[in-house]
Amino acid sequence: MGLLPSPTELNQRDHALGHRRVYTIETFKRDIETAGLRILQTGGVFFKPLSNQQIQDHWTEDMIQGFYELGKDFGEYSAELYAVCQP
Repeated sequence: MGLLPSPTELNQRDHALGHRRVYTIETFKRDIETAGLRILQTGGVFFKPLSNQQIQDHWTEDMIQGFYELGKDFGEYSAELYAVCQP
């Protein structure tokens, strides 16, 4: 959307909340493997095309559930990433 110079750049809100980085699926996997863990599975939790406030103000519970389900299919584009790992 061009709001930030890079999709992984932190915005003012991120800094205010204490966030230290924004991961892509590739950088997420790299850091996990660098830590010595073996990745068994990765995925995403919620496909999020809008701000929290926009979602809160305009979406129904059905829409929220739909975007949660969509995150399962498009994990690399989700708001939250997860990994299941082994040492």
